[in-house]
Amino acid sequence: MVFGARQVGKTSLLYLLKEEISIQKKYKKIVYFNFEDIFGKKEFVNKQDFYDFIKTNTDADLQDKKTLIMLDEVQEVSNVQ
Repeated sequence: MVFGARQVGKTSLLYLLKEEISIQKKYKKIVYFNFEDIFGKKEFVNKQDFYDFIKTNTDADLQDKKTLIMLDEVQEVSNVQ
């Protein structure tokens, strides 16, 4: 998790990490979601809701342990635990 004040470069850091991780080829697929860019406030009632959201919005194989999911601006999601 990356925490910090507003406008200090947290999203830029995530992009750099994603790029570096891609170069290392440790993962088959890297999925990046910025919840600030998703229309409307999203709410996940349970883990299955989150799983269904990822499955619907990406072609990533979530059963594959070589898939990395990066989430940005998660404060935009209601009911985050």
